[in-house]
Amino acid sequence: MTTRDVKSDAARLLNTVAQGGVGIFATDVGYAIIGNGEAAIARIFACKQRNFDKACESAAEFRDIFGPDNFFLELMDHGLDIENRIRADLIRLGQRLNLKPLATNDLHYTYESDADAHEALLCVQSGTTMADPKRFKFDARDFYLKSPEEMRKLWDTEVPGACDNTLLIAERVESYNEVFDFVDRMPKFRVPEGEDQESWLRKEVMDGLVMRYGNPIPVEVMERYETEMKVIGPMGFSGYFLIVADICKYARDNRIPVGPGRGSATGSIVAYATRITELDPLEHGLLFERFLNPERISPPDIDLDFDDRQRDQMVRYVTDTYGAAYTAQVNTFGTIKSKALDTDEKFSMTFDKPGTYEYFCSIHPKMTAKVVVK
Repeated sequence: MTTRDVKSDAARLLNTVAQGGVGIFATDVGYAIIGNGEAAIARIFACKQRNFDKACESAAEFRDIFGPDNFFLELMDHGLDIENRIRADLIRLGQRLNLKPLATNDLHYTYESDADAHEALLCVQSGTTMADPKRFKFDARDFYLKSPEEMRKLWDTEVPGACDNTLLIAERVESYNEVFDFVDRMPKFRVPEGEDQESWLRKEVMDGLVMRYGNPIPVEVMERYETEMKVIGPMGFSGYFLIVADICKYARDNRIPVGPGRGSATGSIVAYATRITELDPLEHGLLFERFLNPERISPPDIDLDFDDRQRDQMVRYVTDTYGAAYTAQVNTFGTIKSKALDTDEKFSMTFDKPGTYEYFCSIHPKMTAKVVVK
């Protein structure tokens, strides 16, 4: 059976189960795990009918699709009611189908002592207070990275081999050496026949310098241009500049407002000549080395600002022109540090128990007091 056949069968089964009103949990890395409280088989156990035969039928079909050596019975113990109610049936199912047990632990924070902080963050996320009995919260404090000793204490006696089987999966992880091998992943701009990325960028920049400074081009401008190209060319970033310049050109040609440039990119005369930026780095004394530095090799990062109302059009142009496989939208993840916590009005606590305020200040020594008291 080919990989495509396996995925096709898995997709068919997923669709069948979904139409029946339940979900299924499976991975796309060559093996599958069942047993999580969110899985369809576990839900079958948890429902009032407790249809053991239906659960065995579903599990057996997955076992046949992925293969008996690639299908594991997942077991968790966070002290939750649903886990306690279905565990005996899960183990019985594994014994009937001869599935390898696999001990896991849901992980939401690193240490057991982080449970309180995690609970507070859930309040920030949901806009509730710690005193709200109906707030979203976890019903246990075991969602941390447990040590091997803790996991074996939980499982070695009740389900021998459940912890050892985690190594079966870990040993299947292949070498990561090729991940760290150098691969030139810089984008390539379509240039006229007979040109390469750097030669075409040089022609575009020269035309731009004449447009910006007139002809003949001042000596100091040419010196700056050569200095920058001696860095951009050898580092393989010529295509990047051509693509960014093309994106800006499309915006201007289609009357989409584009910003004049910000950040360290404004220190590049190449960016100025290709109209990526609109600020003259020589006039304003901006340094190219803040943008690209041969002693600290890192990819260029040019921030562009477009009108929000036509942002989708820009994303569509980039995707259509350079391919969906080479286009991605970037997400950012923030952290709540003391200053942000101090001013975040969503973080609300009630000090209804003696010592709560003192405890809060002890774990946040940099707090200066703007905690919302309700």
